[in-house]
Amino acid sequence: MLKSKLFPEDFFNICIKRKVEIKKLDKLPKLDNNYLLFITKYQEVEIIPDISLFNYEEALNENRYLESHYPKISRCFWSIGQAGQGDGWFLNKIDNTIFYYNHDTGEYTKSGFTNLGIDFSQFIQLAFLYRDLEHLLDEGETLTDNVKAEFINSVNSISNNLFNIYPFKYF
Repeated sequence: MLKSKLFPEDFFNICIKRKVEIKKLDKLPKLDNNYLLFITKYQEVEIIPDISLFNYEEALNENRYLESHYPKISRCFWSIGQAGQGDGWFLNKIDNTIFYYNHDTGEYTKSGFTNLGIDFSQFIQLAFLYRDLEHLLDEGETLTDNVKAEFINSVNSISNNLFNIYPFKYF
C-alpha cells in the first residue's frame, strides 16, 4: 500500500517530456545528476500540491531573482520548486541536500531554511509516499493507527526522523 517507490522510473513516468531537450548546461551550477536529468528533459511537475518542481526556464528565473536580491543565499541554495503559497524547495549547492523554506519566516536568511537531510532521489521517493497518502485520504480511507505507523516507518526508511522533519503534517 504505502511503499517507497523506485527512482527514477516511476517519477519520470509521470513527467511530460520537454519539446526540446536542454543540451547546454552552462547556465546551471553543478547539481545532483538526477535533478539535472529532470530539469533538462522534462516539464514542470506537481507531484502533490506541496511538492511542485520548476521547469528549466522557471528555475533559471527563480534563481536569477535569488541571485540578484539575496546573493549570499544564492551562493548556497538553488531553487528547484515550490510548496503551496510561496514556500520553496531548494538544493544545497555544496552537498545536494534538499532544504525547505517557509515564506512566513520573512526574507530569506540561512537560519530560515530547514534541512531535510535527503538528496533529490530521496525527495522524489518522499513525494510519492505523500502522494499515496493523499490518494488514500481522497478515497475517504480512515487512517488507522497501523496505517499511520506504516506510513511513518516508510517515510523514516528514506532517512531517519524524516517524518518529523517534513514541514507538512497530515496527522
